[in-house]
Formats: sequence, C-alpha cells, structure tokens
Amino acid sequence: HVRVPLALIVLVWAFATRSQAVALERKPMLLSDVTRGPVLQAGALSFVGRGAIFAIWLLVPFYLVEARGLGALVGGIFFMLTPLGTTVAAPLAGRLADRIGASTPAVVGLALEAAGLGVLGFVDGATPLTVVALALFVAGFGLGFFEVPNMATIMAAFPPGRQGAAGGLSFLARTLGVVAGVGVIGQIVAARSAAVGFVGAFAESLLVAAVAVAVACAFALLGACARR
Repeated sequence: HVRVPLALIVLVWAFATRSQAVALERKPMLLSDVTRGPVLQAGALSFVGRGAIFAIWLLVPFYLVEARGLGALVGGIFFMLTPLGTTVAAPLAGRLADRIGASTPAVVGLALEAAGLGVLGFVDGATPLTVVALALFVAGFGLGFFEVPNMATIMAAFPPGRQGAAGGLSFLARTLGVVAGVGVIGQIVAARSAAVGFVGAFAESLLVAAVAVAVACAFALLGACARR
C-alpha cells in the first residue's frame, strides 16, 4: 500500500504547483512591464514594420490590375509573392535567431523590407514586372525575417506565466500598426491622386512606407549596438 502515500504526495505537490501558477497568471501586467526598453522598442518596431507592409496589401492589387492591366489571376499570383516571401523567411530567421540572437536578424529583416518597399516607391506604368515581382517578394521576405526574432524578443522579456500576455502585446502592436498604416497610406493616396494620378500616389505612398521602415531599421541597429 505504498501507492497511497505516494499518491497523496503527488497530489499535494500538484496542488501547490497549480496554486503558484494560478497566482502568477492572476498577477496583473503593469504599465512598467510594457514600457521597459526592450519591450517598448520591439513593440514600436513591430508597429512600423506591419503598418508599412500594409501599403502593399492596400494598393498593389489596384496597381497590378488597373494600372498595369493584369488579369485577376495573374495579378493574384504577383500579389501572393509578398506573403510567400514572409513564409519562406520566418523559419530561416527563427533558426538564425536561435544561433546568433534576435537583434541581427531583426535589423536585416527591416533593411530588406525597406529595400523592397523602396523599389516599389519608384515604379511607374512601364516598370518591368520582374522588378515589381522581386520587390514584392523582398518586402515580404524582410517582414518575415524581422517579425520572428522581434516576437522572440518580446516573449523573452516576460516570465513563462505571462507568455500569453506577451503574445497579446505583440499582436496589439501589429494591429495598431495596420490601422495606422491604412489611415496614413489612404490619406496620401487621397491627397495626391488628383495631382499625380494613381500611379504617382501609389509610388509616393510606398516611398513613405520605405522611409518609415528605414528609420525603424536605424533605431533597431542603434539599439543592437548599444546592447553589445
């Protein structure tokens, strides 16, 4: 009958462990938790990176179909190059971040996203579609290469009991970035289309997005250098 006391010991241990976990989960996240340097910087970078890429989601379909005359099927194939780039980059960035840390992949990802958006910021109605396709893929690849290590930075700043809250914080930063990106890009297109036409407004919007990501990349690089 040795099993009975052993079972009681296991039961008491499980109850004590669970009580500690519940207490930790119920402990509220304070403002000081999310305004720490690494958390605040990672959230701000996620805000900019996701907000800028939404210039592609919002405007590229109109550019491909209406300005370049592509059919819906061909335009969709071009359009999917951006999420394809993100999908390809994410696991690569994750493995690299595990080896060398999150800072370098995040900076490289932002640089690639800025480069892709920057190329799109100079297109017109006669730009070779191969250039457009490459820029779309590079921008998406850069986003994926940035977001995975950036997410790891946010998650690492919180204890295991608050990983759910950390994930929610990252999601909030990305969502706010999308909302801001749609608002800013939409305003640029609305304000500039009458003067320079849709293609001109499209290019200017993508250029603004590229500059925003380039500035974010510079701040990320400075932060990475300061931590070394």
